[in-house]
Amino acid sequence: MHRRRFLTLASGALVGIGGCTSRDTRTVDTTTDDPTETESGVIDALSGNDSGGSDDADDSPDIVVNSHELVTTQEQYRKSAAVLAMMENVGPSPSGGIRVTARFFDEDDNPLDVATEYLIGLNPGERWKAYIPYYDDGSDVASHELEAAFQVDPLPRVPEGIDLLESQLDTDGVEAELTGQLRNVGEEQFDYLKAESKFYADETTVLTSNYASTTNLAAESEWSFTVTYLPYDEEWASPITDSELHVVDSPY
Repeated sequence: MHRRRFLTLASGALVGIGGCTSRDTRTVDTTTDDPTETESGVIDALSGNDSGGSDDADDSPDIVVNSHELVTTQEQYRKSAAVLAMMENVGPSPSGGIRVTARFFDEDDNPLDVATEYLIGLNPGERWKAYIPYYDDGSDVASHELEAAFQVDPLPRVPEGIDLLESQLDTDGVEAELTGQLRNVGEEQFDYLKAESKFYADETTVLTSNYASTTNLAAESEWSFTVTYLPYDEEWASPITDSELHVVDSPY
């Protein structure tokens, strides 16, 4: 059985990315379908699907799903399940936030659970090696459905009024920690600030993003932050080689 869902949203908001799933009883379930027409009439080829953007948006980011698979691992007391998805920005400009949702089903096609992961965005040519876990025992998981959408406009690296004083990435195997300090050099209080970092396995492969936040940072005050990376599953993890920091003045 194959499920496909294509999200078409207004330009400037979240733009849908095509996705599909397959069912298999093997430990690793890999999707390698030929292009198939979706319910909305859009052709979904995972190596180059239509992102839902307008035809004249030549300078916009374009996020495609290159592959996704359901993987299960027998542990000592339980079986873990997750979807591994590879997404890439094949457009000429950075994207905004990317949201990917995996829906898990049993062998009778009954829904089991839903899990969502978020990435702050991808630069041109970057790939996101997303890991979307099933949080309970995965013994009954037989298939999955993938949905993804992204924001066209990227978030600013540092908002006006904020001075990034320092940052440092420390790694230990497949774990990493980005520490830093910033200062409010403006005349007004920042009600909310979020230091959000992407963590890289190599120059173009992003594993995840995570953040630390603070509230009510007064003018001329400083904030020391720590953003951590802990992999969901070390079997599918990679050592961290680099990071990219964004400072955001909104929780959304």
